[in-house]
Formats: sequence, structure tokens, C-alpha cells
Amino acid sequence: MLVRLERANAAGQLVARLGRLRIQVIEEMRGLARDLDPQPLSMVLFGSLARGDAGAASDIDILAVRPAGGGERWAAGPTGFSSKTQVLTGNRVQILDYDLPDLQQRYAAQGDAAGARCWQSVAGDALTLAGADLQELMEAGRAAR
Repeated sequence: MLVRLERANAAGQLVARLGRLRIQVIEEMRGLARDLDPQPLSMVLFGSLARGDAGAASDIDILAVRPAGGGERWAAGPTGFSSKTQVLTGNRVQILDYDLPDLQQRYAAQGDAAGARCWQSVAGDALTLAGADLQELMEAGRAAR
């Protein structure tokens, strides 16, 4: 071996950086999400990367809540985000894209066992990349009804 593994040397620094890779990737994804125009009402990472148990073959799961009236400008945003995130990670990116009323309707229908499991997975893992906290957004919608 060329060097002894210590935090202060090149090998130690490389190992330390690899240990922080997940956090660095998520921060870069937050930067990409902040660049979206128009901004999502909420954009969250969920699934294995959010939980910290992603592997080389894992996909990256994103839930995006589009702004009202986003139209064609909005459609280009998640596509670009997906492409840039795939370049960043080398992993396939899957974006669930909803408008707020549709997502609130799905959230309200948690009595359906499959729907409840799906929502619990998303909400339980959710790391906010941009916009409002997903759980707060859904609770505000429930309170408004």
C-alpha cells in the first residue's frame, strides 16, 4: 500500500469523503431542486436513498407536488432534474408528479390498504428537497377540508 490510512492523509480523506457520499448527493439534489422554475410546492426524496440503504442498482424515488398553473414550464423542470440527478448518481430516477388536489385525494383515501402502505412508505422516508414539508402540506390540506 502506498500510504497508511489516517484521516489526515490522502487515503484517509478519500475514505472519509466516501462515508459522507449519501449526504453530499442529497445536498446536491437539494441544490438542483432549488433551481427549478417554477418551484414545486414540495419535492421529497423517499425510498432506499432517503433511508440510507440504497445499493448500486437502487433507483432514486422522488415525489414532486407541482405548483398550480405550472403548465409546460413545470413539465420541463422535473425532466431536467431527473436527468441531472441520474448523471450525479448513475442511478435511474423515478419521479411521482402530482398536483396538490390529486395528492390530497390520494392521502385522504388511506383506508385502502395498498394506498396506506404506499403513503406510509413515502411519508416515513421523506426528506424534503424543496418547498414545504410533505406531511405539513398534507395536514394543511386535511385541515382546510
